[in-house]
Amino acid sequence: MLIAALFVTACEGPEGPAGPAGPAGSAGAGTTGATGPAGPAGTVGATGTAGPVGATGSANVIQVSFATDFAPTASKDFTFPAAITTDMLEKSVVMVYLKTSNNATNWYQIPGLIMSSDDFRYILFPASRQIRILRQTGTGVTTITNTRVLIIPAAILLTGRAASIDWSDYQLVKETFHLPD
Repeated sequence: MLIAALFVTACEGPEGPAGPAGPAGSAGAGTTGATGPAGPAGTVGATGTAGPVGATGSANVIQVSFATDFAPTASKDFTFPAAITTDMLEKSVVMVYLKTSNNATNWYQIPGLIMSSDDFRYILFPASRQIRILRQTGTGVTTITNTRVLIIPAAILLTGRAASIDWSDYQLVKETFHLPD
């Protein structure tokens, strides 16, 4: 047996060259196949938590309400509170909304039509801190039940923050500037 082991060891020669690559599919050999189609989209995940509430804006919108009923057969003058100065009125955008007894749920912006027939206007008198409401034409509105005046300092408009507001929609204006009811 010892002779056989010596014979086998003596018959081993130097190592020969590497053989050719094996057929595709064997481990470590062959070309990469084409990419398969994408799988279906996964399901939508749960909604994340809401972010923090942003800082209060600096719109500085002032709302003055005059809850005096009046028949619009003649003009009606209102005097602003003392906190509304002549300078403030001269340097601000002033918007006026009316509510009528004919439709107690809607606010109507003036100048403009109310009930498609009555044309209302206002005149601002900054020096005396007054505003005059008057009906130009029409007879459909019987009583004005509420008058709201928004005073928006002009510096606020320089930012373009509210450029896309539909100013004729009081509810939208109210929501934009977080005005109370």
